[in-house]
Amino acid sequence: MSFHELKEFTEILRSLGFPRLVSNENFRFPNFPLMAEILEWTVKKFEPNIRLPKQLDSEQERVLFVKSVVLSLLQKAHVKLNPKNVYQSDGHAVREILPILKMLYKSLKTHNLLKSENNVGINKEESTQINFLRSQVNLKRQELRQTVSTAGELPKIGANLYQLLRDEGFSKEMRNKALGQSLNTSKIENEIKEKISDAEFKINEFKKRLENITNDEAELTKKIERRKRELEQLQKRLAKLQANLILIYLK
Repeated sequence: MSFHELKEFTEILRSLGFPRLVSNENFRFPNFPLMAEILEWTVKKFEPNIRLPKQLDSEQERVLFVKSVVLSLLQKAHVKLNPKNVYQSDGHAVREILPILKMLYKSLKTHNLLKSENNVGINKEESTQINFLRSQVNLKRQELRQTVSTAGELPKIGANLYQLLRDEGFSKEMRNKALGQSLNTSKIENEIKEKISDAEFKINEFKKRLENITNDEAELTKKIERRKRELEQLQKRLAKLQANLILIYLK
């Protein structure tokens, strides 16, 4: 039993005017007294004069009650219910009864719609005027909300403007001071040259290191080749020694 079905079950009962307040938690566990009350109320929507068993203390009495309800709904509403699920009085029973409640709710909505259409005496022209007035009222409401919002921001905007005007004197003085200073071009030129010299020195150092790495790599390659040749010579000598030992052993 899903939460959505429980919620729909309770909302439809409320819409149909069930006299008691039913929550989603009422049928998390078996609740036969409340389920019996809902069943009796539902059956009487189809057959107001029906007489159902009142004593529901024993299991036999409850079974008889459920069978009477199921039979009545089959005859009057043409809906077949599973007595075992109804008897459980939990989510299974809710799922069984929900289609009948939906049927009643749909019938109620149709009845209310027909009733409202019969009672409304407003012609098309009056309806158009009313809709126009409603749209105008909604538009004025939006304009009023926007005006109130803007009015609420005015004090903050005014305070910011006052702060900017008060700081303008100091800011103007600092601007004039900065503009009045003469730039020492020779000093700036010397600093740029120093930066360039430093960069060139670092580049030369990097080139030297790179050359050293290249030389080291070449030297290392030579050493590797020399070691390979020495290893080959040793392997040849070892092979000769092994061959001599084999000959000596055979003799």
